[in-house]
Amino acid sequence: MNRQEEKGISQQIWDFLSSMRVGIGLLLALTVMSLYAATFLEHGEAMERVYTSWWFMGTLAVTAASLLVCSINRFPGIMKRVHVLKTDASPGWLDSLENRAEIAAAKRPEVLAEALKKKGFRTGISFDDGKYLISADKGRFGYLGSLVTHISLVLILAAGFYGVVAGDEGGAAGFAGRLIELPQYGFDVRIDDFTIAYRDDRSVEQYYSTLTVIENGIEVKQETIFVNRPLRHRGVNFYQSTYGWGVDVVFTNTVTGEGEEMLLTDGQRGFYHPLGIYVNVLRFFPDFTMTQGGMPTTRSVYPANPGVVFQFQDHHGQVIGEQFYIEPIGREIDLVDGFTMEFAGYRNYTGLQIIKQPGKPLALFASILLIVGLFLCFYIYPRRIWVRQGEDGVALVAGTSYRNKVGFGLEFEQITEKLKTVGGGQ
Repeated sequence: MNRQEEKGISQQIWDFLSSMRVGIGLLLALTVMSLYAATFLEHGEAMERVYTSWWFMGTLAVTAASLLVCSINRFPGIMKRVHVLKTDASPGWLDSLENRAEIAAAKRPEVLAEALKKKGFRTGISFDDGKYLISADKGRFGYLGSLVTHISLVLILAAGFYGVVAGDEGGAAGFAGRLIELPQYGFDVRIDDFTIAYRDDRSVEQYYSTLTVIENGIEVKQETIFVNRPLRHRGVNFYQSTYGWGVDVVFTNTVTGEGEEMLLTDGQRGFYHPLGIYVNVLRFFPDFTMTQGGMPTTRSVYPANPGVVFQFQDHHGQVIGEQFYIEPIGREIDLVDGFTMEFAGYRNYTGLQIIKQPGKPLALFASILLIVGLFLCFYIYPRRIWVRQGEDGVALVAGTSYRNKVGFGLEFEQITEKLKTVGGGQ
């Protein structure tokens, strides 16, 4: 393949990426994918099946490339409009503009230019065949709106891409005292405490977890987190996400006085070797009651009448005795041969969501940049005005704006009247 063919292929790819239809199509495709993931899939499933898939990441990369190519193509023209006054306005082209009027030609064009400056216009005066042309523009930074918006979208897509590639998400749960080891991040986190704040009606007001960050055996930070107020350390965020209950189970041999304790959560079982049995905690009910159908339930999440639904199993997992038993906290249960069991207490454990989002600072910067771009697009609109000296003491005033044409029409009339006033006979 020769260099000309290579250049031709490169140009074709460039033209494809710079197509507005292609860009809009890619953005629509990303929107549809994201809506599908957010609407029909759980968060973890959406991350695995959509956001980290090759086809989503590929679409993301091509979309960013398309926006970047469009920005590069438009950059020279936009910067020229921002920095350079248009002074090549021919009489024929000015006559074609929608906003135009005739005024008495001033002998000194500086007077007209000064009047335009007072209206906030940047002005310049040039001469052609002894006749002057005043070029003026205002709001020229509005041209940057689309460029800034495109660049911000590229950065947002880049932040998303980087976040998926370099980011991480997981979870951990535990009772107070547990050390969560995180060697991949270079530090550990200890759960110091977890409490639930209740309202007067016994509904939950807030969940609080007190966490300590430990680096190389040294405690470097301690914070109490709650919902929507995470612990942040080295780009890793720890969110309060869930909680649960655990019960303290105590087996005792009343003959020898020997005992064994275990902490079990819902669905967890513990093996007691002296009897060769498992105790399987099916469910802890903080405010235990029975339904009319005879099923255990809870009136609230407040621990007003705690009870445990459990069963015994042999070493094969077969149920021993009743399908399930119900016991309150603190009552001793007689087993066999002088052995007893008691649910001695209960406590909460906390569930944490651990998220590393390396692209978040870039996404925040890009979002601010997007707001700036939208502000430039919708609130600062460029307009241009020319005053060209004609024959017989007449000057043509013409102007154009590609946005807010109605507003510019009213502004143009006011400016024309002002130029008539200041330029008459001067």
